[in-house]
Amino acid sequence: MLDGNAQLHDGPIWAVRSIGPEELVVQTDQYKRLAVQADPRIGDLGVRLLGVKGLLVGRDASGTERILLARRGGQTRIYQGLWETAPAGGIDARQTLGQTAVHETLQTELHEELGLTMPEGAHERIIAAVRDPIARSVDLITRIDWPKPVNPHATLCHTGAHAWEYIDSAWTSTQDVHTMLANNPATLSPPTLAVLRWLGWVG
Repeated sequence: MLDGNAQLHDGPIWAVRSIGPEELVVQTDQYKRLAVQADPRIGDLGVRLLGVKGLLVGRDASGTERILLARRGGQTRIYQGLWETAPAGGIDARQTLGQTAVHETLQTELHEELGLTMPEGAHERIIAAVRDPIARSVDLITRIDWPKPVNPHATLCHTGAHAWEYIDSAWTSTQDVHTMLANNPATLSPPTLAVLRWLGWVG
């Protein structure tokens, strides 16, 4: 348990040493060294988690394009209560780093966090790497084109042991996101807002 939070436990992580247009250099480290950097008595140890974040894109029965957003629970390490693209998680350092590890991480997190299974025919591709100075991470943004019609009224969050990670979710249209931001500009996590702006889905 870390920082008095029963949900946070130590373990091996992939930590980013450097990243460039054609190269990603990582090394193994420990999650506790990532987490304790939030303590001002310790400060920045230079640990940056390599994570993967899904960008699920589907269409509802009317053909409207929608993306999956989920709201983070109060026991998560960072961005509690904010909405973000989901699923998300660190890549297990016990795996060989590569496309297979990214795919398996997404599959695992999709099931654990949202109770979903990757459908046959889903198309995945890494579209960006986002440096997040607040979370101290580099996230590989992986677009997943969902082949089945999505239900914008469905609640997808898992109700089991991982229910604390996301407490709400929704398949949202571009108009829905604009409405969310108009009502509360701070409703999205900063990296999610940056990605949606880069894609041109919000202004």
